[in-house]
Amino acid sequence: ALIAALPILIGCSNGHEPPPLASVSGQLLVDGKGMEGMTVRFIPESSDGIAAPVSSAITTSNGKFTLVAENSRVGVVAGKHRVCVECPNVASGPANSSESGKTSSNVSASGRDCDIPRGYSHPETTPLFVTISARGGADFLIQVDTNWRATQHDTNP
Repeated sequence: ALIAALPILIGCSNGHEPPPLASVSGQLLVDGKGMEGMTVRFIPESSDGIAAPVSSAITTSNGKFTLVAENSRVGVVAGKHRVCVECPNVASGPANSSESGKTSSNVSASGRDCDIPRGYSHPETTPLFVTISARGGADFLIQVDTNWRATQHDTNP
């Protein structure tokens, strides 16, 4: 009877088990300084067509972060990721951007202006990439340069 039930038990799996996650933390520096309240997102690049969860975090006063996946599990799927960085309370639309393409009128939780180029906030234009091993890591340093400008060739690593 057990052998007869085995195919039924195997067949009941939905095939959508969440992928294993690696614990990842680090620090975000904007022009060499930690900034509080920034959103850091690790967006997996899928080569097999299977969508993996995006992981994100909000930085502390010194720019430190620990990533959590969309399903509230701590960690990041292993593999290559595009890293996006967003200012707190980023409003969309042209009224919130200047000619230089930098965000304006955004203030970090520490009260400082958030003046990073918008290209950092979009997966198609961010110049930031990391590769996460199955072991994860606690020393990822993400550096943002407020003088960087997105160009067409920046979209291909």
